[in-house]
Amino acid sequence: MTSIRAIVVTIMLVVCTVFYFLFLCSTGALAPANAGPIGRFDLHIARVFCNLRDDGLIRFFTLVTAFGSWRVVFLLAAAASLLLGLARRSSYLPGLWMTLVGSQTVNQFLKDLFLRARPDHAVYQEVSSSFPSGHSAASVALFGFLTYVMLRERSGPKLLVLIGGISVITLVGLSRLVLGEHYPSDVLSGYLVGAVWLSMGICLTELRSRNALETGVKITPRRRRAAFVVISFTAIALYFVVKTYTSGLQPAHQAASARLQPPDLATNVEEATTEKPALLSPKA
Repeated sequence: MTSIRAIVVTIMLVVCTVFYFLFLCSTGALAPANAGPIGRFDLHIARVFCNLRDDGLIRFFTLVTAFGSWRVVFLLAAAASLLLGLARRSSYLPGLWMTLVGSQTVNQFLKDLFLRARPDHAVYQEVSSSFPSGHSAASVALFGFLTYVMLRERSGPKLLVLIGGISVITLVGLSRLVLGEHYPSDVLSGYLVGAVWLSMGICLTELRSRNALETGVKITPRRRRAAFVVISFTAIALYFVVKTYTSGLQPAHQAASARLQPPDLATNVEEATTEKPALLSPKA
């Protein structure tokens, strides 16, 4: 992708994203009641996925959705940075980290701005607002940029690289729908936010280091061994990070039950006993 083409694509994505957000606001899709045709479509699709899921799908997509969490994204981005440094391809690093940091910053800003409630049939309890999907934005930012690097470096058959990158991004977004954590418009908006920053990261990379990226550099055996160590350590760390993330998810029905439980009777009796002398004390 040439730098001029990347700039044009970025501008088009920014314009499309702005008009898409304005359309959502104008139709009332982001209102608390999910009004308008988009809001009703979101509710319908959320109910469809709720009726389709079973224990097997929940287990599978719980594992998949971990690859959009910030812990896994940061681990994979750090490992990719080390590998790119060992391969003497550090010119990719500013674009990679700008894409990740920018997408997550804008995503969090939009969450705080719209404060859209989560779907009612979520499998797990989430504390942040629903719009847009942070997992979807992060998956586009990370796996999209890694796909770009692999295509740019000709690290494998182009078709297989594209299918692999698109599959991971699609599965992460689909996991948010199957688990009931987001509406379809949340996932699509997250994709757009990630795509805008991905395009800007590619622009930055193409503009500042195109010549360096085209220059072949011989990788020494020592660097290859170091890269193997990084990959091995990342695989082990990834197992524990994913396991920690999935085991830390709290089922939504348990959180709801905890909120609906009556107050502790013993605590109330103790508080009433403590406050009683003060209530009966004579007036001064």
